[in-house]
Formats: sequence, C-alpha cells, structure tokens
Amino acid sequence: DKPELWFLLPRPDATQRIKMNPRVSFGGDIFAIGDLPDYIVSGEPEGNEYLSSNREALVTEYERDEEVGPYVLFKKRVMGNE
Repeated sequence: DKPELWFLLPRPDATQRIKMNPRVSFGGDIFAIGDLPDYIVSGEPEGNEYLSSNREALVTEYERDEEVGPYVLFKKRVMGNE
C-alpha cells in the first residue's frame, strides 16, 4: 500500500499490492502462493490489513531490517540463520 514507491523500483520483478477500498485490492497474494520476494516495503504491519492478516507468516519469513520515515523494510530471513 505504498504506491508512491513504485517509480523507485524500475525492475521487472517488482510487484505491488494496493487496497483500493474495503472490498477491492490489486496484486498477488504472495503468502498464499509462496512466491516470497527478498524484500517487502510497507508501513507498520498493524496499519496494513494484508500484512496484519498474514502476521504469522510475516514474522516467520521476514525480519525487520530498516525504517525510514513511514516506510519499513522487511528482509527475507535466511533459513538456518535465525
């Protein structure tokens, strides 16, 4: 839900999930299909309905890496290095 960051990611493998209203969202469900990116950029998970509903998977698969203003960078965990 950070559409203002899209132009900073001029990569063909970047994806985005946006919630337009309580019933409509766009983007793939990375946790359901298991196609997890190396990084997730978001706000606080509590303020993001998608990350809140996938909180267990988020904390299992990712570690909080960096915060800059309203943005939080989550980095995929390297299994075996928890």
